[in-house]
Amino acid sequence: RGKAADCVAIDLSAPATIPCYNPVAQIVYAAGRQQVSHVWIEGQLKVREGRLLDGTESTLAERVNDWRERILDRLGVDSSTPDPAPLAGRR
Repeated sequence: RGKAADCVAIDLSAPATIPCYNPVAQIVYAAGRQQVSHVWIEGQLKVREGRLLDGTESTLAERVNDWRERILDRLGVDSSTPDPAPLAGRR
């Protein structure tokens, strides 16, 4: 049995990354997160065609929104404000 490994497949066919003469440079300087097509973690496929396979996207969204509420509450900003960013420093 081999070692656990992680691997990422990146689609370099997007307009921002073609023509591709140096794949490493294209990934570092031009590729975006939307170009990550597949991810394997410890040999298990976790992302296919840019989508999480284990159904955690909704759970992650819930966690992000919970943290948003906590942060805004700590800042003293009403979370129902459409764009609380301009109010972040005010109390």
